Amino acid sequence: MNKKYNKFFVGIIFALLALPMTYFIGISETTTTAGTESITPIPSIQEKSFQDKKFQPLFESWWNSHFAFRKTMLKTKNTIYDWANFGKIHSGSQQTIIQGKENIIYQKVYFNSFKKNCSHIPDNLKKLKDLKNILAKKNIELFVILAPNKAVTYPELIPLRYKYFLGDECKYYDKLEQRITEYGIPVYNAQKLMHDIRKNEDIEPFNKTGTHWNFYGAGRTVQESAKHFNWGDIKIKEIQTQTTPYFTERDFGNLLNLWYKYYPNQTFYKPIFDKVSPLSDTITIISNSFGNEYKKMFIDAGLSNGKLNHYENKPLTSENIPLILKSNKIILIYTDDALITANDQFYKKIDFLLNNIQYITNYKFSDKKRPNNLYTSGLSNPESWGAWSNSDTVEITLTNMPNKNLIIRFDTRGFLEKQRDYQNAKVYINNKYITKWQYKRGKPLPNTVLEVSAKQIKNGEIKIRLEIENPVSPKEIGHNNDGRKLAIGFHTLTVEEK
Repeated sequence: MNKKYNKFFVGIIFALLALPMTYFIGISETTTTAGTESITPIPSIQEKSFQDKKFQPLFESWWNSHFAFRKTMLKTKNTIYDWANFGKIHSGSQQTIIQGKENIIYQKVYFNSFKKNCSHIPDNLKKLKDLKNILAKKNIELFVILAPNKAVTYPELIPLRYKYFLGDECKYYDKLEQRITEYGIPVYNAQKLMHDIRKNEDIEPFNKTGTHWNFYGAGRTVQESAKHFNWGDIKIKEIQTQTTPYFTERDFGNLLNLWYKYYPNQTFYKPIFDKVSPLSDTITIISNSFGNEYKKMFIDAGLSNGKLNHYENKPLTSENIPLILKSNKIILIYTDDALITANDQFYKKIDFLLNNIQYITNYKFSDKKRPNNLYTSGLSNPESWGAWSNSDTVEITLTNMPNKNLIIRFDTRGFLEKQRDYQNAKVYINNKYITKWQYKRGKPLPNTVLEVSAKQIKNGEIKIRLEIENPVSPKEIGHNNDGRKLAIGFHTLTVEEK
């Protein structure tokens, strides 16, 4: 009898030891963001591809997705996990996707908005007010759309293991809406709309197998936010249905890698609009992934006149600034989760805009990649601090400049040694002499701020030429073996409206 019990307990121990191994195998399953399992086909071997080393990584990719009954082991692992959780919870896609009740799935990150109090509203939110004020000076309007949170929309289906630790006493969306309104920024709370849709309509705003709003939820948000912001009165003339997802509506469905095909019977809905007159404005949408469906529905509703820019999850760059500055309206679309963490991409983009949008060009000469509207000659390669002049003549050409009075600021330094303690440069703008920069050892730096009138700008171009009188190489003065003809070191260049 004891031997039977020993075998039983040994079997349990081996089973428990095996679970971490199956889990380890499972986390590297290859899938696409659309939720369809991606199984790499076996590549054909050719002598050329083998010699070019193109065959080897393709074969490695095939091997990784086929070895040792990998799919079967994955599904077995997940089935065991489901069984152990009584079918109420399953973690997939490296534990970021959670299966709740009635086969609904969430991203775990959406649970962050459930807090016992509102102490987690970051002070960074006040940066929106600063951004609004800067944009207002440039006649650009700022709007905020609080995209919904699936966990907040369907709290009753959250797995008990998570729900036990969660609470929505804070009413975080309402607090965000209130705070943003206090800053004088037009804001639309799409989470309220999701609750209204669930309460009063027969169509759900999210699909079970997608973690983003569906096209119906996004379309209704476009309709109601347009009304809220006085952009137009959009009417839905019909609801289109199909049994396959539109675009990313089932985005994470198959990432769970369950034993059964995770595709519950669903009908997918898409509103068809009576198109309204398009806005005459140039629109810029800056968002996380929720902006994708909003943008598509925005266009379908006829609100766009074709002048629409959209920046999603990638960081903004200096190359984006000229287009953003041509906008009449900027729409920020983010879920509450993005506004909770002070280091989230939402605040990083706000910081970037605050640091750059007041400038038409804001360039560090230490950057290896230059803006598309900046051309230089006569400079050395960038260094960690900036770049030296390396010629008798330095030319800096700015294109795509607005026909306005501008201020151009240079941050510079001179190459000054005991053997050559001065440097001089004549400054020309579009071939007209403007001033002289004089650098002297032990003396203050010259004023390198240039004012350019709209009349001086020719076809959007400003050409700045520096005629340097006395460059010298470090080798000539016995400083080192550097043979470059140095005179002026350039740190930064900014262009702003006067």
